[in-house]
Amino acid sequence: MQTLVEACKSINVALQKSSFLRYIIQLHFDGFQDLETKLPYPELLQELLNRRGRWLSTNTCRPWSAFKTQYRDAYDLVDGVFEATNWEKTKIELAWIPTSDNDSERIVEVDLPGMRLKQFGIEPRQDLLILVEINEM
Repeated sequence: MQTLVEACKSINVALQKSSFLRYIIQLHFDGFQDLETKLPYPELLQELLNRRGRWLSTNTCRPWSAFKTQYRDAYDLVDGVFEATNWEKTKIELAWIPTSDNDSERIVEVDLPGMRLKQFGIEPRQDLLILVEINEM
């Protein structure tokens, strides 16, 4: 038993002295992989711990469900607006996501009669919606 205690103490000392080992352990704890950057390990370790601290201190909003129907084909999130199409791609739904600053929610449904979408894109800050139609000729 004494040997086990001494082995654990030795491992602990090695971990405390090695920023590389602490970095690798913390990296795997968060589910990340090392990207073999040229930055020193103490700096990488500190950045990783800072990132985790920011996530832990994040204030989340209440749970929020964007859309009435569950089946979505294409979707995207741009500048706080989540947009999606139904499976048939005959309708687009746009949902402005509530934030800590603005708790209101807004959902807009756009029916596209006679049109089948291939792709779409939006840029909310410019009030821009781009629709690419499937050419069935």
